[in-house]
Amino acid sequence: MSHAKEDVDIVISAPMALTMLGEDGIIDDACIAIEGDRIVYAGDMGGCHYDAEERIRLRHHVLMPGLIDAHAHTPLLAYRRMAGDLTITHEILTRALTVEMEGDLAYWSSLLAYFELLMSGVTTVLDSYMNAGTMIKASEKSGMRIIASELVSSRTYRDGVKKAEEMASEGFRTGLTVFSLDGFDVDELLSAMEGLHEKNVLMTIDPSGADPRLLHELESGGFWTPDVLVLNAHTLYDEVLERLTSSGVGFIYLPFHSIILTKSINNVKTMLYGGVRSAMGSGSRILFSTSSILDEARLASLELLLDGLHASPYHMLEMLTVNASRLLDLKTGVLAPGFKADIIALNLFKLNIRPLAVDIYSSVLYSATMGDFDYVIVDGKIVVEEGRHRWLYHEGIARKLERLLDETVI
Repeated sequence: MSHAKEDVDIVISAPMALTMLGEDGIIDDACIAIEGDRIVYAGDMGGCHYDAEERIRLRHHVLMPGLIDAHAHTPLLAYRRMAGDLTITHEILTRALTVEMEGDLAYWSSLLAYFELLMSGVTTVLDSYMNAGTMIKASEKSGMRIIASELVSSRTYRDGVKKAEEMASEGFRTGLTVFSLDGFDVDELLSAMEGLHEKNVLMTIDPSGADPRLLHELESGGFWTPDVLVLNAHTLYDEVLERLTSSGVGFIYLPFHSIILTKSINNVKTMLYGGVRSAMGSGSRILFSTSSILDEARLASLELLLDGLHASPYHMLEMLTVNASRLLDLKTGVLAPGFKADIIALNLFKLNIRPLAVDIYSSVLYSATMGDFDYVIVDGKIVVEEGRHRWLYHEGIARKLERLLDETVI
């Protein structure tokens, strides 16, 4: 019996799709139908009764949800020229996160970073820097989805809250990132938290080095809630971690960042505490290379092995997709009807991927790299097609940034 076909915007098919709805959530002979920014069908070709002008038939690919980088600083790409020596990372990062960069330089740095991230299969970034409006402009130009988070200290906190609330009122998804609790007033933080929550503004906190009494006062005031994301939690005492976990906060792990800056490889502790309320971010990696979130997951896997533990490739990929989506309330991270259409297509015929591992999740985690994703769809829009960004050119962006760097002292 033939079925009448329903018209949609995009139909994409491939030999396999990883839905991320459990380790056995693999669709063979897969078809995904997209209408607007949503998935309306995710199943096999036998049930795919949809037609579209934009029909993509892939023969050597696996489809999966777009990857999520839950903590980045894309404007810091401009500092890459200075960061040849790992031993000076702390000095460079301290300056970069406390001295606001000139607007054009920040814009072109973020634009180049978003280009590279998209080519690496990333479709969403929680991006933190001063004057987050610059990152919004770069994201709109590139096609990347971002949560633009104002980076603040106790000195810039009030202005940062105001900027984040203004951007939220204009319809942008925004956040506030507190990179040090030094000098903060507890009552002020508690008061601001209520207002930010009402406007759906995410708050990210780095509590490392904070006075334990301050953390306790915040806990007593009800500050630690599921609306708060915690960075560098591996620096905290076990009893503090346990209380934070019970309060429902989300944990963001920065494997590269923790090794370089805290000389620590015990992210394992917070991974195990975090469970499904956990995700990964690239942090300061961008000072040295493309902020590949897959590289972070690979590094985290090695950290686990050094502690005598193991997490399956599927579990690691969960932290980059479905878990991160839940944490950031994105409605992405899985291939299923009703979820946002963030989809990436990995070419399994790339030299670095063949021969395929028996576990397809292992091939994705350990072998895929920038340039292996031939199609990237964000919010139902094709951004990368046949391995090329549809409207941006890497060389032009890189040259523009290099010219600005030649003319600017940072």
